[in-house]
Amino acid sequence: MKKQCTALFRTGTVLLALFTALGCVSCGSGKPTDGNTELSEASQSAENTLPSALEESKSKADQYMTVDFSHRDGAPLVKKFGMFDSGLVNMARTARHLDKIDELRAESLRVELGMGRGDMIFDDLITGDIGNMKYKWDDVDRFAELLNSKNVHPYLSYGYCPYPLQVTNKDCRSQPSDLDAWSEALETIAAHFKENDISVGYHEIWNEPDCGDMFYTGSWGDYCKLYEYGVKGIRAGDPDAVVGGPSTAWIFDPGSRYREFLSYVKRNDLPLDFFSMHHYGTTVELEKKLSTLRGDISSQGDRFFTTSIHINELNTIASPAWNYGGPCDSYEMGAEVFRMIEYLIEQNDVEVVSWAQFLESGVDALGVVNAQGHKKAAYNAFAIYGRMPADRYEVKEKSRGISGMASSDGHRASVVVWNNIKREQSLALELSSLPFDSGTVTVYRIDSRYSGYGTSKGENLTPAETMEYSGGSFDWSGNIAKNGVVYIEINDGTGTDDTASSAPGDAVIIRQEHYYNSRGMSNYAYFDEHTWTARLGSGSEGDYDSVVGVVAESLPDTLDVSFDIEGEPAANGKNSFFGIRVEFETPSGYKNAVLFHGGIYDGTRDAALPWGSGEPAGKAVEVELSSFEIRLSDYAPNDWNGRVLIVFEMNDCGEGVSAVISVK
Repeated sequence: MKKQCTALFRTGTVLLALFTALGCVSCGSGKPTDGNTELSEASQSAENTLPSALEESKSKADQYMTVDFSHRDGAPLVKKFGMFDSGLVNMARTARHLDKIDELRAESLRVELGMGRGDMIFDDLITGDIGNMKYKWDDVDRFAELLNSKNVHPYLSYGYCPYPLQVTNKDCRSQPSDLDAWSEALETIAAHFKENDISVGYHEIWNEPDCGDMFYTGSWGDYCKLYEYGVKGIRAGDPDAVVGGPSTAWIFDPGSRYREFLSYVKRNDLPLDFFSMHHYGTTVELEKKLSTLRGDISSQGDRFFTTSIHINELNTIASPAWNYGGPCDSYEMGAEVFRMIEYLIEQNDVEVVSWAQFLESGVDALGVVNAQGHKKAAYNAFAIYGRMPADRYEVKEKSRGISGMASSDGHRASVVVWNNIKREQSLALELSSLPFDSGTVTVYRIDSRYSGYGTSKGENLTPAETMEYSGGSFDWSGNIAKNGVVYIEINDGTGTDDTASSAPGDAVIIRQEHYYNSRGMSNYAYFDEHTWTARLGSGSEGDYDSVVGVVAESLPDTLDVSFDIEGEPAANGKNSFFGIRVEFETPSGYKNAVLFHGGIYDGTRDAALPWGSGEPAGKAVEVELSSFEIRLSDYAPNDWNGRVLIVFEMNDCGEGVSAVISVK
């Protein structure tokens, strides 16, 4: 920016409009005000300044931050954040407000089915008697199909006890009276969805069986049996179903009995694609819980290397502070959301997060959309995150006072910053090496005036500033309200959306596969189903696996693959590998595993993953990773059924390596 400004001022004359085009702006005086004082009009709108004034604003600002968009840094801003609804919201209100989930780019929507509980959404899904159970499909099909149409995974929590299986006093919290019938019921439900081409992302057994007798009156031993019969039924109805539990309310005492569940699953060789837990409270408390849980999972050996962690009820506000007009209704929830997101994107084994809640249940203020359908500040925080591209860039000079995240793709660059203290602060922000030379800058705020129901500017994300940008660099300065949020988005004006769905041909994803031999470390592996993009990173854990797989069918015969690599991948041992593995399903299992690599491969490699054939690949093909083709018919066996397992893998390739892998 300094070089550009020097060129403009060679004649000693400055045209204010010309400087505006370069995007050098200053918002506000840079002087912090009392934390209870609303931002002034001057601090909410852009003002053009001379370079000397801009430099002065930087020197006087409470905080100064920079973003360099020339080099990816850190775990990507993947959209693993979904929503949770308690099931107390009826189907009519759910359908009326479900369109509001579009802006959130939610990965999934978890809902308690509420079978057998008269006040919940699908209480009458199963009726009749134990010898002749009847199923009411209309509402649950409509719910799942609406989510399918929005590329949101239905996340079904199978609780409580269906009417025909309830015991004494018709208690929906009771253990089903006949576990074989329970298994049959879940098999029927899973088979129904599969046979009718209704995609369900996740199947979970029960809700908080350890929360006293609030939701379940059985013991942990009873729950282990409930889980066993339930997952066997689901997998009988749909062998590809992603299944898990125990939906624990507690990690520390009195909830540490979930260890019995892990041992039971291991001892009986039951499927556990995900371990689900709940958390209401601070990030510090969640960090302690995850550390404890990871230790318990790891103590079981490699049995659970393929088990993801789902935090499928999460809120930073703990009971009893869920009252209306309290923290959940405050604009300050926007900053709370971003603090939690910043922490969780770094957790490499946490695959799904479900925010509590999407729609208010009617008993408390939890919910990013209130009972009348209005958007609260937390809603707009998730909407901002949904707009941000996945590839992340470092925000430097961060302090405890203001935090931030930045990301970009070929057409959009974005920075979100939030104030962590209870007074207004001024910020000077410098962005360099932007991915395009010109475009439009829009600044949004979440504070007492903007972006939440009841604020003077309304509940929708409304621009606080708009200006043109050119030149590859951009400076912004302004004030941020106490616990407020500022989001700066720069678009190149083409209208191109790099996050739009772009699957190869008519490809259908059956399920993803995950592998964690480095839980909680800085490496990562994610696959974006909408764009068919895998992101791998070694972080500072160069000798571990960063690997993610996808099972798909109806693929075109030729796949166009490209790797965008940063860092210097290197072979450090015989099992070092950087590339793609492809296997083909047949009636007798997976066959003809082939590796595609760019040179990091050793013919004596004997590493294998617990998917597909589970054996080392029999063939390896060296390619130019930057761009290559995979012609499936060249490698498929004669009895191939059309289903393919594609694994994206970086193993023992050194630190600081990342790859964005596109499949078209």
